[in-house]
Amino acid sequence: MKSWRVGVHKRSLGQAEGDVSEHARVQLRGRHTLAGFALPEVLISMGLTLPVVLSVIVLLIVTTEQQALCEQQLIMEQDAQFALEVIARTIEQAGHRDMLDSETWPPSGSAVATVPPVTGWDNASMTATSNPLNGPVVAGLMGSDVLIAHFAGTGLLNCAGLALPAQSNGAADVGYSVFYVARGAANEPELRCKYPSTTSWVSEPLIAGVETLQFLFGVDRDADGRSEEHTSELRH
Repeated sequence: MKSWRVGVHKRSLGQAEGDVSEHARVQLRGRHTLAGFALPEVLISMGLTLPVVLSVIVLLIVTTEQQALCEQQLIMEQDAQFALEVIARTIEQAGHRDMLDSETWPPSGSAVATVPPVTGWDNASMTATSNPLNGPVVAGLMGSDVLIAHFAGTGLLNCAGLALPAQSNGAADVGYSVFYVARGAANEPELRCKYPSTTSWVSEPLIAGVETLQFLFGVDRDADGRSEEHTSELRH
């Protein structure tokens, strides 16, 4: 009798455990079925997060534009510094001649004998093939000026960074550097450099995007080292 009761008791426990496990599985399945978001919850979440996402996108666009603007400004500053250095170097060596050269200055029979070291034209320009020693041929772009400097000496550089060519007739080496503004191939204004080669004049672009070039010359009339007057055009 005792063993029979024990057996019944064991089966009862097994049934109870099975019932509990089945009940737990039913509860788990029920919970799994009820998990997720309803459509109103999704719409509310999108409405709350959308302004944040749009703000991040706008911030990214503004940051990208500011970075591009800073890069363009840096390039402009570097171009302007380069142009000022080239023009300053050209003006400093205007009228220079090697003192060790045995030739006379200016070279006899040369057109340079009548050209001053520095010449400035107000509101003037030229074409790529015109001779700047003959004077301006067109009006300056947006009132831009023209600067002409000439010099002589072995090792001196013109506005394009090229050394002066040696003269075949034994005269002193003579170089010219001409700065002016004209439109380039893409119809964009640019600062150009013109210099003579062995056969003709060569014009090369220095910096693109330069709209105007202005010079103001100080004139020392009494040779006391101070300028008594200032002019935008310097012709002799």
